[in-house]
Amino acid sequence: MRIRPKVKSNQWGYFKILLQGKGWWFKKLTFKNGFTSKQTHKKRDEIWVIYVPAGCKHKIGGKGDVLELALGEPDEKDIIRYDVNDGNVKGFILAAGLGTRLRPLTYEIAKPLITVDKIPIINRQVDLYLKYGIKDIVINIPTKFKDDFYKWKESYYKDINIEFIIEDEPTGTMLPLSKTRFDNVMVVANADEMKDFNLREMIAFHKENDAVATLGLTEVENPSAFGVVEMDGDKIKKFWQKPKNPPTNLINAGIYILNPEVMEYMPKDVNFSMMEKYLFTHLIKEKKLYGYKMKGTWINTGTWNEYGNAIKTLKK
Repeated sequence: MRIRPKVKSNQWGYFKILLQGKGWWFKKLTFKNGFTSKQTHKKRDEIWVIYVPAGCKHKIGGKGDVLELALGEPDEKDIIRYDVNDGNVKGFILAAGLGTRLRPLTYEIAKPLITVDKIPIINRQVDLYLKYGIKDIVINIPTKFKDDFYKWKESYYKDINIEFIIEDEPTGTMLPLSKTRFDNVMVVANADEMKDFNLREMIAFHKENDAVATLGLTEVENPSAFGVVEMDGDKIKKFWQKPKNPPTNLINAGIYILNPEVMEYMPKDVNFSMMEKYLFTHLIKEKKLYGYKMKGTWINTGTWNEYGNAIKTLKK
């Protein structure tokens, strides 16, 4: 019988093995306030207050200590975790676009820094990441406005780990991802939409389906201005970019959950690439692209009319 020292986890807290024998161990889990662990064990059984057989999803934590008697070998690879904060989940924000539909204003200010209700549009996306425990954030920005973004970070997120990728020219929605590294899932989002929904559930959906990429989806009255999808269950069957006669009202909401293997689809020797063309097309053929129907707030600011509606909506 062995006794192990305290073992720290990435974010939720730590556990300490109190006693251990062959094929079992008894441990105490200490959770940080508000943190939980939602997971499925592929082979191992666990006994909590109730019996949790292998293959069943369970959620623990909240605050304080939990005692656990686990039956099986202490192998972390046995766990399928669904938490947002179950490791180093990175957040990427696409903010290097030219904002041509809001000119001449965007000649003077980067579109993500334009305010709605006196708050820069991009703040809503950063705040969504922080709300769900994503504190490692990368943003690609245009060279022209780099000083403005530096001032923005200093003003709003001085103590947050935000890395800037500076682009002399726009490189699309996919190529910028090659300029960062991620070993866990990465959440990627457009900077010019305001979203508030349960990101934790979207990441859990992505992992449960063993998806390579998952698109956040929402319904709109006029889908012809967006990327439109057709579903087959939870999988995306077809994708059209701004079709004249859209077959559905379900659109790409500009937020994605990506596995590291998406980098295998990265085109070579190009200066500009879009996920819609290079990634979605291949994943649909391989039946690895999933769609998550968001429940919550989604406000677009892409045109003058949409920007005006966003201001009116948040003023209510």
